[in-house]
Amino acid sequence: MQKPGIPNNEKERLEAVNSYQILDTLDDQAYNDITLLASEICQTPISVISIIDENRQWFKSKVGLEAKETSRDVAFCAHAINKADEILIVRDARLDERFHDNPLVTGNPNIVFYAGVPLVDEDGFALGTLCAIDTKPNQLNEQQLRALKILAKNVIDLLNVRKKNVALIESEKRLLESINFNCPYFLLLNAENEILELGDNYNKSINGITKNKPFSDFFIWESHFNGGDLLSEKQTYSKLLFFNSLDGQQKFKCSVKKHNNNSYFIFANAVINSKFLIANYHLKITDFPKQDYIAEFLFLQQAATRGLEDSKQLTKNLTEKNKELEISKNALINSNSILEHQVNERTKKIKNLALFPEQNPNPVLELDYEKKEIVYLNPVAKRKTETYHISTYDEIIKSFNLSNEVITKKENKKYEFQFKDEIYEVSVYFLENTPTLRLYLHNITEIRLKEKLEKTKQEIFIQQQKTLLDLRNLSQELTFDEKLEIIYRKTSTILKCDRCSIWLFNDEKNAIDAKSIYIKQTDSVVDGMTLYAKDFPNYFLALNKDQVIAAVDAETHKATAEFTIPYLQPLNIVSMLDIPIIKSNNSIGVICNEYIETKHEFTEDDIAFAQSISDVISLAYETEQLQLSKLELKEKNESLQNAFNELVNLQTDLINQEKLATLGLLIAGIAHEVNTPLGAIKASNDNIKHTIINNLIRSFQIIHAEDIKKSIDLFLFYKKPTKILSTREEREIVKSIETDLIKGNYKLSNTLLFARKIYELGYSTIEPELEEYINHSNSTLLFSFTSNLIKVLRSIDTIDIAVDKASKVVKALNNFSHGNINNEITNFQLHESIDSVITILWNKIKYGSTVINDIDESILINGNQEELSQVWTNIINNALQASGNKCIIKISYAHINNQHEITFANNGPEIPEEAIPKIFDAFYSTKKRGEGTGLGLNIVKKIIEKHNGIIYCTSNANETKFILNLPNIISKTHE
Repeated sequence: MQKPGIPNNEKERLEAVNSYQILDTLDDQAYNDITLLASEICQTPISVISIIDENRQWFKSKVGLEAKETSRDVAFCAHAINKADEILIVRDARLDERFHDNPLVTGNPNIVFYAGVPLVDEDGFALGTLCAIDTKPNQLNEQQLRALKILAKNVIDLLNVRKKNVALIESEKRLLESINFNCPYFLLLNAENEILELGDNYNKSINGITKNKPFSDFFIWESHFNGGDLLSEKQTYSKLLFFNSLDGQQKFKCSVKKHNNNSYFIFANAVINSKFLIANYHLKITDFPKQDYIAEFLFLQQAATRGLEDSKQLTKNLTEKNKELEISKNALINSNSILEHQVNERTKKIKNLALFPEQNPNPVLELDYEKKEIVYLNPVAKRKTETYHISTYDEIIKSFNLSNEVITKKENKKYEFQFKDEIYEVSVYFLENTPTLRLYLHNITEIRLKEKLEKTKQEIFIQQQKTLLDLRNLSQELTFDEKLEIIYRKTSTILKCDRCSIWLFNDEKNAIDAKSIYIKQTDSVVDGMTLYAKDFPNYFLALNKDQVIAAVDAETHKATAEFTIPYLQPLNIVSMLDIPIIKSNNSIGVICNEYIETKHEFTEDDIAFAQSISDVISLAYETEQLQLSKLELKEKNESLQNAFNELVNLQTDLINQEKLATLGLLIAGIAHEVNTPLGAIKASNDNIKHTIINNLIRSFQIIHAEDIKKSIDLFLFYKKPTKILSTREEREIVKSIETDLIKGNYKLSNTLLFARKIYELGYSTIEPELEEYINHSNSTLLFSFTSNLIKVLRSIDTIDIAVDKASKVVKALNNFSHGNINNEITNFQLHESIDSVITILWNKIKYGSTVINDIDESILINGNQEELSQVWTNIINNALQASGNKCIIKISYAHINNQHEITFANNGPEIPEEAIPKIFDAFYSTKKRGEGTGLGLNIVKKIIEKHNGIIYCTSNANETKFILNLPNIISKTHE
């Protein structure tokens, strides 16, 4: 198993993770909805939102998995975050060296397939992943991967809202701290005017004020202004208001700030030795401006300067803090719409007055279940219970469906019940060691309605995604029109439109033509029509800007109003949703969804789905165009193939003609090379006949059997000549042998004849083994008989040499003419191939040129032997012609960069520098007019290029080189 690496920015990444305060939080439906959606879209049994901290991967949400977390060392997601810009896909973990022995693969949950999208925040840190997991090999298509990325972005949006939410809470906390520090007095009241929080100075200066008591128990508003009305308006004001302590010893000036929908701050400063009057106190509360500002005051004698300055500074501080708070709130409100549910939930929890005791100290009511009587009923409960006509213990038990079994068992529980059109949550709580039962009532109608709406939106989203997947996977065998009919019906079902049509621009974009129009009422597709820009300029202007036209009232919308008389009213169309069809960043048309009789409000989801349908249409159109292009391309390819075949045949004919022309030039020399060995064979054959008939048969008539045996013994001493001597050298050797015979006093009648016979035996001196035969009584007959046998043997050797030479010429000619009749690529011996060409050209070479083939006989080359033989021939023959058959040609080989490098160097005339770039051109020649076709080197170049090689030439006064580079291997089929 391969452990995941640690990102380079791990310290900063962990800080980013912790900033969201998401680790070890409770389940959250918004996250659970995303994992469920990911599982359904990807068709996998498991889907997870994971967060990677220092030592573990923790699951914020999961589908199909029991574990809450795993070690980071075994986490697939810990691998995924190392490449934040890529999706980690493991098709079969059992075959992947990183995971094959991972305990999550070999054991529960038996991971086989994994696809994880890194969750990357706005600062580029990968916090974790959204992943889809399967227990069998799998593969996601492009649409599923795209949906998974979108869902991952939604997770990041959720996390960002959470982060902003945390920051908001911290900001509120800091505001409270700031208020408590800067303001001499402040109170936080709830909607019932009960004191929830107190500033420190209250506890220091006014005795007896406590939390959880009504405001009216300690303070009264001045008679000329009703502060209670102010609070009931639930607004924020900075006008200076007044209230007094009940003992009359302290007077306060104050401003009111909205905290949330159910609580308010009162900021108060004591008034010292002066009186304040409100300049426009006679205005009604509803006339006050609904924003923060510093009120203007009129002062009577000796206004309290210090009190006023303190009030201004406090108001300024609060205004700045409140602006920061408003900015945070606005940022929160503007976040992704999917996350609004979470924000509302948090707000409801803040203002909820009917939670469990550990969260809210004020129950709706308390019952004594032993005495069966009401102990406490708060004002909220009174207002609520009036609806239910609750006045006795039994009525409460009956109204809230409390069974005796629940009371007997003292079960703390929470349940819901519905009254009329509202849904309530009732929480039951038994106080320890007392006979008291508390009930908490919470109106959750709005929550349940939003949950239902959210569920409906999610169901619609899933249906839309499944529809898009089906449309993107339409069979490629369907025609464009057949695909359009399917798209029409699917679109009409999802968007609930009555008519659907596809319009495509002409080339000038001054008209659009409807391919067809679908009518839902009859479930039929009818022929389209054409609209012209000159008739509907505003509509075409919008189309040319690629605008989405969402016309709830088509008759008044700027882009569609001009359709009213000719189109909308006759067909009773009231709403239109037109989406551009984009191909390669250019609009090619529009999909039009029309609504009859009833106006339709278009949501962002409607527009997003219609745009996705537009993408599907664009893809179908592009596929159709591609099919047409393929047919056209096929026809052009067939035409090009035919032209190419003709060109190949023409090229083959050209090469053959050049080959025949080369053979024509060399035919006389080839004939001579063949005729010479044939003449030697004929002469040797005549010599054999003459020797046998005229000499050997006559010798058999006079020689005895024992002398024949002796002659054969002498014949066995024959030494085959190792080199050819000149006639003069032969005469000198014979003369030397004759001198030795004379000096040796041999009894011979003709010493010169004997000297020649001894030389024919292959001796240059009289060796001891010959003396016996020289001194034999019939020595003359013995040496004559042996000489005839040697003549026959030498004639036979001559015939062998001549036959070999003729065979070599014939073989070379065969290799040159049709060495590879199948025109296939083979491995052949390079040295032998070039030697065959040298043999053919020998009649030119032998009259003053030398060709040195330095290529090792072990070198094999891959190519078409017949064509490459033509290359060797043309290059060598050109060198011979240029030098008048008087040059030295050296052929060498090297293996460089996995290529064969073959060099033909000669010391013939230099090729002019300006001619070198042209020598491989067709019909270009440096020879005299009429001496060449100008095609030789052009054909050489074509053959080399045909073998995927190159050829080039260098030349100076000392040496001219033709250098060929051929690849080690070329394809087995040679075109």
